[in-house]
Amino acid sequence: MQARREAGIFLAMSPRFRTLVLVSLGLLVTSVASCGGGGGATEAESGPVGLVRLLDADIPVVGQVDMDGLRQSPYYPLVRDALLATLNEREQSELRNVLTLLDRTDHIVVGTNPVADVGVFLLRGSFEASDIERVNPRDGQYPHRQYTLRGSERVRGIATPDTLILGSTELVHRALDRLDGVLPATGPTLAGFPEAAGRARLGEADLSAVVLLTDELRRGLGTGDVEQALQESGLSVGASLDARNGIRISAFFTASTEGAVGVLAQALRGGLAEAQSDMTLSMLGLSVLLQQIEITERGTDLLVDFHLDDQQVRDVLDRFGPLLQAFLGLT
Repeated sequence: MQARREAGIFLAMSPRFRTLVLVSLGLLVTSVASCGGGGGATEAESGPVGLVRLLDADIPVVGQVDMDGLRQSPYYPLVRDALLATLNEREQSELRNVLTLLDRTDHIVVGTNPVADVGVFLLRGSFEASDIERVNPRDGQYPHRQYTLRGSERVRGIATPDTLILGSTELVHRALDRLDGVLPATGPTLAGFPEAAGRARLGEADLSAVVLLTDELRRGLGTGDVEQALQESGLSVGASLDARNGIRISAFFTASTEGAVGVLAQALRGGLAEAQSDMTLSMLGLSVLLQQIEITERGTDLLVDFHLDDQQVRDVLDRFGPLLQAFLGLT
């Protein structure tokens, strides 16, 4: 039982619902691995202490969500209703718990270090102390200074009136200390982070993300041609997404050599060509959407742009529910 309790953050959820959450997060990360128009400039920097500044200095992966902006998207209720329609009664209750929390949230920042296998979710909004129970099981209570955190040895969380923090224990402790001024709140200070964050418009779009390809991250990659190019020359990836009138996604990959950009561009174009000829995608009417992806090499930058107009987005969402139901039926 203890091993299960240490496995992650969303432990109280049913297996199928956890799969749904992981798929949704995966889609989010995939989407924002791509710089668009959007949302609300410096909102995540408002309030007591800006959320990004609560992160550790060596965090290489940062994502940001403007929930206030996303709720204004015409597609938000369509996706919400399609998700609810695919779930059983228990899973619907779990999703409504999460949606209730998101309705109280203005901004979300996620920071993670995949090499160290640690991460933290930071939410800014208006919360009650019991809101932490919506996303974290009541395994135990753990003191930290004047706070009582809920969770387990590895994963803990707490909701203050304006900030909810959930994640790896040490990251949660340090985020609380920065929130209260016990530790300096500098946020990520890795070389290249300010430049990459600026290019990705981190915190300005509906969704945005930055990945600093540190030596540790590059060493963990595989052994193919693309992986070798990333290991030798990869510097950063940044992206954002806007979902107000259609969907616009853009991404950049920056390397120290043009050769690495060429290798990655060739691999992406090959993957797109293969996907466009996939029979299953064609039958679902999705292969045509891949034609909207533009890949541009510009010196040591690789740029990826994707845009769907309002009608195209609605056509995809009409198929979203059945597609998701079919996927969950396989899990």
